[in-house]
Amino acid sequence: MNGLTDDELREWDALLGEIQRNPNHQQRMLTQVERKLLTLDLGERLRVAKIRAAEVSREPPKAEGEMPSLDDGLTEKQRDIREKLKRLK
Repeated sequence: MNGLTDDELREWDALLGEIQRNPNHQQRMLTQVERKLLTLDLGERLRVAKIRAAEVSREPPKAEGEMPSLDDGLTEKQRDIREKLKRLK
């Protein structure tokens, strides 16, 4: 499932149909579609952020005085670059 409700699917279908039927209004309609996509994207980001926040709250607390690693959120390539920079210093 794509996560859209039946009403949202009908709304998208109507918007896309309107764009096809009225070539003179395509730019205005495309702007509306872009706004809807941005809204959907922001809604999805909010949903993912809530899930991540829930996961973080379930993690065991770190020992007092223990600093979180700066490398925790980095990709392997970013960690490699950081190590190379440390060696250059």
